[in-house]
Amino acid sequence: MLVTWLVSLKNEGGERKYWSQTLILIIGMAMMLWINYYGYLDAVIDDKTGNVTYSTIAWPWFIPIGSAVAFIFGYLLARKRPSVTATTSTDLQ
Repeated sequence: MLVTWLVSLKNEGGERKYWSQTLILIIGMAMMLWINYYGYLDAVIDDKTGNVTYSTIAWPWFIPIGSAVAFIFGYLLARKRPSVTATTSTDLQ
C-alpha cells in the first residue's frame, strides 16, 4: 500500500503538500500493525494449564469497523480538488 502511494506521488511530481498525507498513511499503517500484535481485548489465563485465551471481536463487527477505518483513511488521504471559478460573459470578451 505504501509503495503504491509513493509511486502515485512520484507520477504526480512529488508535490510537497502530499507529504503530510504520506506521514498520516505511515502512522496509520504502524498503528494497524501495533494493534494486530498487541491489541487484544482481554486475556484470560487458565489456572490449570497456564494457557492464555484472548477475546476477539465477534465476526459481524468486522464489517462496520473495517468500513469506518476505510472511510477515515479515504477522508484523510483524499486529494483536494482545485477550486473552479465561474466565468461570466464579460470575462470572455
